[in-house]
Amino acid sequence: MPVCIICGQMFKENKQGLFINGHYICPECENGVVALSADDPGYNFYKMGLKKIWCFSNA
Repeated sequence: MPVCIICGQMFKENKQGLFINGHYICPECENGVVALSADDPGYNFYKMGLKKIWCFSNA
């Protein structure tokens, strides 16, 4: 079962979420990324999580 590439939350069938290059992003992290600005304290947390998508790409 997939886990969120950013926070590690397990995928739940009743929740939406996002898959990018085969990696899951939970709805909470998706909303966090959408609302993010560069000066936000959580910026580096989300940035490092999103980097994993391209660093560990299946391509």
